Amino acid sequence: MPVERMRRIRDIVSQIPADVNVITGDQLDRRRSDARVFAAGFTGLTAPLGVYGILGNHDHSVEPQLSEWALRKAGITPLVNEVVRFERGGVTLALAGVEDIQPKNGRRPRFEILREHHDAFRICLCHQPKGWHRAAENGAHVTIAGHTHGGPIALTTR
Repeated sequence: MPVERMRRIRDIVSQIPADVNVITGDQLDRRRSDARVFAAGFTGLTAPLGVYGILGNHDHSVEPQLSEWALRKAGITPLVNEVVRFERGGVTLALAGVEDIQPKNGRRPRFEILREHHDAFRICLCHQPKGWHRAAENGAHVTIAGHTHGGPIALTTR
């Protein structure tokens, strides 16, 4: 995707009055040069409580550390098996970002980090939608995924 299109997307998203913005992976596609393109396209994306990103399978096919660099360079906080907590009006939200479910080089998703925040409403960022079962088993109330390349929203019940 060209930088100009990314900037248009960034500008549209910036007009939405969201408290938090998330990027659900695949900053890189097939080339190391995608990291600089991504950073140039999404630098300036903001939200009052922050902008967070996770890694996807394409990030691992190139280099996960480079994808993390691209997120940071754009001003986006990588959440790789990490949780950030927000409190407002006596309610706590835990936003957990897990590693992609098909990582390389010994990395793995740690869905169990969700269990550590049993006192909060838990949202899991997991690149691949099929990870929602593991997220739910570990206490996620909602999973937000990427990987579908513009795809569906699926509401399911257990």
